[in-house]
Amino acid sequence: MSHQSQVTRDQLVAAATRVFADHGFKSATIRQISHLAGANVASVNYHFGDKEALYQEVLKQSFDYVMTRHSSGTERTGASTGALDLRAFVEAMLRPLFGDEADLDGLHGRVLAREVIEPAPAMESWLRSLIEKQACVLDGIVRDLVGQQVDDQTVRLCGMSIMGQILFYSPCRAVAARFYPELPAGAIGVELLADHITRFSVEALQRFTGPAPRASGFEGRGDSEEAETAVHLL
Repeated sequence: MSHQSQVTRDQLVAAATRVFADHGFKSATIRQISHLAGANVASVNYHFGDKEALYQEVLKQSFDYVMTRHSSGTERTGASTGALDLRAFVEAMLRPLFGDEADLDGLHGRVLAREVIEPAPAMESWLRSLIEKQACVLDGIVRDLVGQQVDDQTVRLCGMSIMGQILFYSPCRAVAARFYPELPAGAIGVELLADHITRFSVEALQRFTGPAPRASGFEGRGDSEEAETAVHLL
């Protein structure tokens, strides 16, 4: 039996998951993956054909793991309020990003975070499908909080603002830790941040009770240059 056939697909996927989490798709090499798996370079071709096919399998398994562990936060049952749904959604999105590097939450979370930040061209359609599913859930939560009178574009912009808060803590986690080193990290940090992002967002969404005013945030300033600039940026 050849050495490459002795190394199982699961062993290669496990090694590749760690390498892709550490280096991303572009920088990861077949040699790094094979070395970590204790195999020769031909093993990847034997089991998967190429790096791209192996990466697709890693993404699928990482997504399945995260959804299995945290799907309750990204699926709506209709039994809770918009605020509770938002809190569950935010925590479900945050927890994989804050998992320790040594545990599976952190490992699979980093794989998905890298793909979101720097998507591989071959994965574009897969990623779009994943994001559209999550966006649909978030749109529904925001819609419940702002009401039916708010236009769809505003709902989506509000959703983007919520996601911006969540995703900030993945690529900028080290910066945030240096900026406010007293804030807790790990599981405690997830609970604290989920509470804060939810409260911050819900209180902001309460202002979106109708069409945005022409110069929102600049009432009383007349036709000042600042107000006109803000209008063009909205």
